[in-house]
Amino acid sequence: MFSNLLSLILPLFSASAPAPTTATPAVSLERILDAVEQRYNKTKTLDAVFDQSFRNKAFRRTQRSTGTVRFARPGLMEWRYQTPSPRRFVLDGTDLWIHQLDDGQVFVRRQYDGDDLKAALRFLWGDGSLRSTYNVRLLKSDKKRALLKLTPKKPVGYYRFVRLAIDLTTYRVTHSVVVDHRGNENRFAFRKARYNAKLPAKTFRFEAPAESVVTELTSAK
Repeated sequence: MFSNLLSLILPLFSASAPAPTTATPAVSLERILDAVEQRYNKTKTLDAVFDQSFRNKAFRRTQRSTGTVRFARPGLMEWRYQTPSPRRFVLDGTDLWIHQLDDGQVFVRRQYDGDDLKAALRFLWGDGSLRSTYNVRLLKSDKKRALLKLTPKKPVGYYRFVRLAIDLTTYRVTHSVVVDHRGNENRFAFRKARYNAKLPAKTFRFEAPAESVVTELTSAK
């Protein structure tokens, strides 16, 4: 259950963007990484609309989802899925909550430290460099954007590598795709993104409905 959850929420910016049209770098990898890290180290909040596409390689099926995401440092997140079924994921700084609104089920992972998410979202947490976590390659670039491939330096069970599309004007991550060890691809595209806007405190709070049964989740060892 928990590994399936991670496959949903790991890639904070995903859905593969059109690849740059030239393989000739318009800017150096080091400059891109420096600018991206500087940009996200100054990012305190994010509020955006997302489109998700999960491609199952074995069954050749794609599931599409839409919703909104909010993020605040340090380590707070809220994902609200609107389609295909209403769900809410809340990381409140201590616990990770999952609420399936259609059937009322609630799941919680207590004392969730977020380390596995931070490994893939290091640039958003701003507590480490991409270069310290990943082997990074510049796949393609032109004057407008660059495509990076990030492979974890230490083996990670729930994904194999990440591709990020970088806007070379803003140095924001516009699209990404996370590929797992079975070749499945989890893609997101973010729209209407607002950075450093003040978010209500209740955004990152969760109270289970009185009639709901809360199921405790544990991580696999």
